[in-house]
Amino acid sequence: YLGDRGYLPNATPRATYAAMISYMDDNIGRLLDLLDELGIAENTIVLFTSDNGTTYVSGVDREFFSSLGKLRGYKGTLWEGGIRMPTVVRWPRVIKPGSESATPSYHPDWMPTLAEIAGWKARPPAGVVVGTPAPVGAERFDGISLLSVLRGEQEMIEREFMYWEFPEGAGQQAVIFGEGGRWKAIRPSLKKKPSVLELYDLLHDPGETVNIAENHPELVDTALQIMRKEHTPSALFPIEALD
Repeated sequence: YLGDRGYLPNATPRATYAAMISYMDDNIGRLLDLLDELGIAENTIVLFTSDNGTTYVSGVDREFFSSLGKLRGYKGTLWEGGIRMPTVVRWPRVIKPGSESATPSYHPDWMPTLAEIAGWKARPPAGVVVGTPAPVGAERFDGISLLSVLRGEQEMIEREFMYWEFPEGAGQQAVIFGEGGRWKAIRPSLKKKPSVLELYDLLHDPGETVNIAENHPELVDTALQIMRKEHTPSALFPIEALD
C-alpha cells in the first residue's frame, strides 16, 4: 500500500483485497484464542472499530465488495461513508452477546469510557453541557462515557452534538445533533465562500441523498452556530476559509 498512490498493481486485486480481510480475521481469532489460553478472556474487554470508511485510492473495488452499502462518500470525507463505522465490543458477563445499541458515538468517547471502567469519571464543570468540549483547563474529556450503554443500563445517551472538521479538499465541517443524532449538517467544501451548508435527516436518509436545508432554516442556524464555536485555528492543519 503506497498511501495516496494506491496499492501496488497485481494480477488479482480483488482476491488480494479479500485475502487481506481474511488475514486480519484470522489474526483476530488468534488473539481471542490467546486470551482463552491465558485464562483472561473473562476479564478482558475487546473493542473492534475503525477510524474511517473505505479508501478512495486505486486498487480497492468498493462497489464489488459493497464496502459502504448505500452510504455516501469514503475515507477523507465527512459524509457518512467516511465517518460512520460499526463498533463491536466483547465484555464477558457485562455485555449481553448479540445486543445492539443505536447510541451515536465517536472516537473521543472511548477515553472517558475506559477511564470510567478503570475507576475514574470525568465530571463536567458547572454550566457545561455533557457532550460538549471542555473549556481550557477543565478536567474532562471531549467525549462522553458509554459505560451505561455497554452495561445495558441505558438504551440511548443523548448529547448536544458531535463535531468534525477536516482540512482535506480545502476544508470540511460536519456536525450531528438532535435527538438520537438525527440531523447531519455538512459543509463538504470550504473552497466556496460563502460555503454551502447541506442538511440531512439521518433517521430517514442515512445515504444523504436529499438536502433539506431550505426546509429547516432553524436547524441550519443551529448547525452554523456550533461550527463557528467549535472551530479552532490550526497552524498544522489550516482551513483557509475559516482561519
